Amino acid sequence: MAARHFVYKLYDTTDGQPMQWQILHGMRESAATISWAVERGWVVLQELRGKPVERQAALTDEGRRVARREGQQQS
Repeated sequence: MAARHFVYKLYDTTDGQPMQWQILHGMRESAATISWAVERGWVVLQELRGKPVERQAALTDEGRRVARREGQQQS
């Protein structure tokens, strides 16, 4: 599932630290994938006003749990 892969990638990018924001631009994730992760409660988004508008994502506690489980299964 793409949303789980996104959560794992976000976990890896933020070193698994809680509420560490990562700019989504350049992560090459579809809007559908990001929305799926948000709907599941794994990720929260915030928008930074500027030029251009940038969205950031951070893992929720549940998202961090999902990522840790995924990482353990891949080992």
